[in-house]
Order: sequence, then C-alpha cells, then structure tokens
Amino acid sequence: MKETLDIRLDESNELLFEIDVEGTLSRPSDIRFVIGSDNDFSYMIKGRIDDQGKIRVVVPPLDGKVKEGLHTSILEVLIDGKYFTPIEFSTHFKKSVS
Repeated sequence: MKETLDIRLDESNELLFEIDVEGTLSRPSDIRFVIGSDNDFSYMIKGRIDDQGKIRVVVPPLDGKVKEGLHTSILEVLIDGKYFTPIEFSTHFKKSVS
C-alpha cells in the first residue's frame, strides 16, 4: 500500500524528504518531483538540498493545471550520472476549504 500525501491545489506546498543512497558519497546533482497527470504529460518540479542535507521541494499552486483527486508522484534523483526513484507515493490534490 502506497503512502498518500495531501497537497493543496490553491496554495504553495513545501515538501521535505530524507534519502540515503548506498554505494556513493556523491550528493545528488539533480532532484525532480514528478506529478502524474490525467493528461498525456506530467508536471516536474525541481528540488534542492538544504543546509541540513534534506531534499526540499516547493510545489507551487496548481489550481487549474492538476485535477482534484489522487495522482501518482515520484521523486527522481540523479547521482553519478544515474537516475534513482527512491520514493513513489500517491498525492491527493484538493482545494483549501474557504
């Protein structure tokens, strides 16, 4: 069973991840948070490593771009020229209650 993460469509959302890739001492050279869509394409948001070594991704408001409901999302990490997908989970997109 995949973990589900709630994301607000009409607000900016900050996500933090901690990963450990064995077999290398290199830090990731590229980090991408990928959101699957009902359309024939996905949304990709660039992540970065903060001062504490955590991966930080800021998901901007996506109201009007992503439909409410469940979507599959992954975290892609490029280390030593190789892509890894250390995390795959469901994202539940919904609007804030007003």
